[in-house]
Amino acid sequence: PIIIPSGCHFWVNTVEFIVEELTGAIITQPTLRAGVTATPDKYVPAGVAVDLVALYSRQVFFGGALPGTDGEQQIQGEVTVAATGPSVYKGRVVFKGILVEDQ
Repeated sequence: PIIIPSGCHFWVNTVEFIVEELTGAIITQPTLRAGVTATPDKYVPAGVAVDLVALYSRQVFFGGALPGTDGEQQIQGEVTVAATGPSVYKGRVVFKGILVEDQ
């Protein structure tokens, strides 16, 4: 998980998954989810990606539970089922939102 600095809260607007390394052909894309420790699919329910088909491709999630209404203390994105086919398939999760210092 990404821990938000003490004395701050983070409101999630969008979640993105980006492919940064890819070697080989993709047969099945990974299953992804994003949320918080207590509710790992709070912002992105587990589902098979549809846009992560090439190097530097990205899948953006918004709508549904996004933008979030809860100020979070930690956030996380994860692969719950790995992609099949490529020998190397790596990426990162990007959270975009608002970080506010508590008063």
